[in-house]
Amino acid sequence: MDLLLLAETALYLAAALSSLVSVTAIASTEGAFSGNCIVFGTVKLQGSTVVVQTFGSSSACRFPLTASIFTAIYCFSNVVYWAFSACMGQVHRSRGWSSWEALFLSVLALLVLTAACELRSGLGYFCSTLLDVVSHLHPLKNCHEAQKLNWTQGYQSSNFYDHAVMGETTLWMELLLLIALVLLLVIRVHIRENESCLPLPRYFGSAEERTSIIAAAPTPT
Repeated sequence: MDLLLLAETALYLAAALSSLVSVTAIASTEGAFSGNCIVFGTVKLQGSTVVVQTFGSSSACRFPLTASIFTAIYCFSNVVYWAFSACMGQVHRSRGWSSWEALFLSVLALLVLTAACELRSGLGYFCSTLLDVVSHLHPLKNCHEAQKLNWTQGYQSSNFYDHAVMGETTLWMELLLLIALVLLLVIRVHIRENESCLPLPRYFGSAEERTSIIAAAPTPT
């Protein structure tokens, strides 16, 4: 059994599951505000009611969502492919294929890193403006407590921060798993490269040795 391939498949499965959790959490955060994105948004008070004054650009939420969806599809595809190949007894991967896959995963990891940083900074901006606006009415310690505030009608904000944090956390988990996959593939490529550099076994000696053996062999009478 190829232990590297087994570990790789397990990492692909973990990355796919993390991506699905991230997609669900980010979509739930948008759904809490009627499909609008609060990343880099601002709020204001109308009496004692909290109202979102400006929502962030839809791309600020769509980019992390798209990155997670693409990661989930790609990772699940690899899990299914290698599971099917193992069942059929046709598990084979060339060094070139591993190199290209490591390069692709590096690009995907960069996209996930960008998405996680964007979500973190955007959510931090929204929470800082929220805490500043409501500070004279509700002295809150963190954005988690803001979920209990009286928001304008139509918003289901009871768990918006929990969902947003879950989405960000799983994005970081995706990133770590993708980096682990890249390292695993680099190790595989290095092992294959070392194997290809090993000298071929000389079962029959050199050409000169074979010639001398044949010449010295007694001829049948």
